[in-house]
Amino acid sequence: MDGLMKRVPIAVLLLALLALLGMAACGNEEPTAAHPVPSWAKVAPEQIAEAREHGVPVAFENDLGMRFVLIPAGTFLMGQPRMSSFAGKRYQHEATVSEPFYLQTTEVTNAQYRRFVADHICAELDDYDLEGADHPVCTVTWNEAVAFATWAGARLPTEVEWERAARGGLVGKEYPWGDAWDPSRVNGLGPDDGHEQSAPVEQFPPNAYGLYDMTGNVEEWVLDRWKPHEDGSGSVFSERMSLDGKTLSPEETARLDRIDAEEAQLPHRTVKGGSWFGPNLDCARRFGLAEIRRSIAIGFRLALPVPKKSR
Repeated sequence: MDGLMKRVPIAVLLLALLALLGMAACGNEEPTAAHPVPSWAKVAPEQIAEAREHGVPVAFENDLGMRFVLIPAGTFLMGQPRMSSFAGKRYQHEATVSEPFYLQTTEVTNAQYRRFVADHICAELDDYDLEGADHPVCTVTWNEAVAFATWAGARLPTEVEWERAARGGLVGKEYPWGDAWDPSRVNGLGPDDGHEQSAPVEQFPPNAYGLYDMTGNVEEWVLDRWKPHEDGSGSVFSERMSLDGKTLSPEETARLDRIDAEEAQLPHRTVKGGSWFGPNLDCARRFGLAEIRRSIAIGFRLALPVPKKSR
């Protein structure tokens, strides 16, 4: 052994030692052996770092076949400094998610929801294609979404959580992928994306946090009660808005007045994102809707807390 040491220059030994240290340092950027990244998960370095910090998986699949990825805590720029024909100025401000959380990678599908309500139908209309097992469930009220989440041992995300996740670490961008419109990345209004109505989940590329359809396909209920932004911007959706520009009969006007009066007394919840049914598809899009209302363009996804014992 002494002879071997004499034949190996000290510089070579030092280089070998530095190489080993470098490999160890690189290893700190990878998940631990106890929590490897699943092959299906598409996650960013900051998600892996957050998972390592808390000693939890960066992604996992539950017994219902729902996949979740870890969303890091942090402060981000919420909203958009522009005008929209639907929702007005998207009040731009800093917002904070104080704790990491898990978010479902896709919207809840028909197959998943029908394990809870076996006979659920999205639309009893011949010219709508919404019932596929791997399409997002729609035509559910906020209360029904919450009931499903509770049954599944989860909850709805808050509005701030939802938008932080939708942005995928991008700062101030209009869409989950950047500022330039790209119909190949989203199921929006019209057939340009290959779908007249909703599409199967995971048909379009995910954002940087591995989340699919964070805008497009269907809009999504979130946990929050509806309230306008601090600058007063934001809209409450009503049936009257869908008829904007049409000439209404006195009877139709009276019916809409009655509906508006009734719904004004009801609790409203926040809906985020865009859908196949409308042209507004930016990350900041938000509107209020009576929690008992259903829509063929509204679904939801689930959130889970990081186990406290891991923090």
